Amino acid sequence: MSEEFELTTEQRFAEEMGQMFDTFSQPRMAGRVWGLLMVADEPTLSSHDLAERLHASAGSISTATRFLVQNGLIKRVRQPGERREYFRFDSLSAQSIFQQRIDEVASMHRVFEAAGPRFEDRPLAYERLRDLHDFYEWMEVELRDLMSQWKRQHPGIPGAVRATEDEGA
Repeated sequence: MSEEFELTTEQRFAEEMGQMFDTFSQPRMAGRVWGLLMVADEPTLSSHDLAERLHASAGSISTATRFLVQNGLIKRVRQPGERREYFRFDSLSAQSIFQQRIDEVASMHRVFEAAGPRFEDRPLAYERLRDLHDFYEWMEVELRDLMSQWKRQHPGIPGAVRATEDEGA
């Protein structure tokens, strides 16, 4: 029989992040872990802490943390004298997510750019590919510009650049 419990504010937020990840076809548990690490009062939480607070299995926490570390959303931290793994929210994770989207758009741009010439003898296919190429090329340029603007406007944030460094790009 399942035990009923009231969710804490942290747990409710973690659930919301899990739903958001699910909406974007990402692992729900990864969203829950990311959300909890984002709002936890402690700078780091162990796998055990995450499992306990999220009422999740050790295996699901392991899978979620591996996904989040690989995608640059959290950092694995070692505590001196501890055997447990600890994790912390990465303050650059929003930039990491946005950069991943830019990379995805750039990949689509390259696919359509390479495919277009192969279909020059087929007007309808060529037109579709050209339109998609033009859209993704525009999106890539605009998204890269947005990231550069963010970094120029927030020079104190790690990963940001001084305006003089970025102006030539």
